[in-house]
Amino acid sequence: MIVIILELEIPANLNIDQRIYFITKSNLTVFEAYSINQVDIRKSLGHFSGSGRSFRWLHNLMIKGDPLDFISQRSNFYGIQLKIVTEIQKPYIFFTDGYEQKAPNKTDIPETFDVTGLP
Repeated sequence: MIVIILELEIPANLNIDQRIYFITKSNLTVFEAYSINQVDIRKSLGHFSGSGRSFRWLHNLMIKGDPLDFISQRSNFYGIQLKIVTEIQKPYIFFTDGYEQKAPNKTDIPETFDVTGLP
């Protein structure tokens, strides 16, 4: 984790997996910044009290009194579509019976099917 006291502009193109937090010097607000799918995100997380001794999370980042974990905070991928390759491994990974007839066969890779949206 890296914390930067901010006096200048936030650098662009910070990766989503980088834990870099910024603190504004003027009002002790803490926020994170990262880029995902060519979108720069700047999200306020909370602020330190006037004395700087206690931190208060923003209410929307709390669940049952605890702050969201790092993964939950950054779970919006802004339109990225993930492609996954897997084999059927029951009972963990399976497809609806007859998926071969319902799912289009991908011509670029033999014996692969697009099962997007199948129950």
